[in-house]
Amino acid sequence: MDTDMKLGRHHLNQRTLRKMRRDLRHRIVGLPWMNVSKEHCILASWPRSGNTWLRHILFFYFYQSDQVDMTKLDQYMPLIDSVDLKTHLAAPNPAPYRFIKSHELGVPYFLNGRIILIVRDGRDATYSWHHYMQSVHGLKSDFPTFLGACLRDRYRYKSWHTNLASWLDLEAGDAMLILRYEDTLTEPDKALRRILAFLKLPVDEERLQYALEKSSRDAVSKSFQTMKNTNNVVGFSGTAGGPTKERWRSTFTKAQNDTFVAQAGALLSQFGYPLE
Repeated sequence: MDTDMKLGRHHLNQRTLRKMRRDLRHRIVGLPWMNVSKEHCILASWPRSGNTWLRHILFFYFYQSDQVDMTKLDQYMPLIDSVDLKTHLAAPNPAPYRFIKSHELGVPYFLNGRIILIVRDGRDATYSWHHYMQSVHGLKSDFPTFLGACLRDRYRYKSWHTNLASWLDLEAGDAMLILRYEDTLTEPDKALRRILAFLKLPVDEERLQYALEKSSRDAVSKSFQTMKNTNNVVGFSGTAGGPTKERWRSTFTKAQNDTFVAQAGALLSQFGYPLE
């Protein structure tokens, strides 16, 4: 066997083992993902709710870089369940906060830092996540099967409503800022100003405009393509066509929507999403 292939397989096996140990420690035993402190800001959301887009905006505002790809973004604003989290957290950080992305359930120790919770209509997020899982991870399940599994909490981030409720149950008060994805999409300027006010940071108008210009839909979609296995079909918080609002109306049957609403209707209404 070629030496490079042997080394590559060894590296892959090592990362697989690290992921297994990670899941044992944190998902089964329940140990904290990290030591959260006042210098940390958790960017929390269910999958496909605009979290990566928001990370792009914050990256360009605070780091003033000319460009970014997903590898660099994950280094500066890592995922909380990354096997490389400790390495990323140990690196120098010129920003006033270390931003951490999380799709995990909300737990009390997150309150030691600041929390920005991003909420998207759960039906649109579910459809988008299914597309992502098929495109990037080779998921074979059709959408009805995937939807049913999500609603039964069969995936690691649980259902949209279970995940969202876990964060709301923290009763974080002033320690949490809640942003609707749909509002951020239409008024990103206002959203970024709210974030800066929440973090008690002054607004730098030049940086703000630069960050919004560099985080356009096309730019973020191109950044997504630097991920492995995207096949040029995964982009900005949705499918290849870009962001969508109320896409569920054309992808959910009436029965599927009724089932979703039966379980998540209270939270949909709380955040201003139509039930039918």
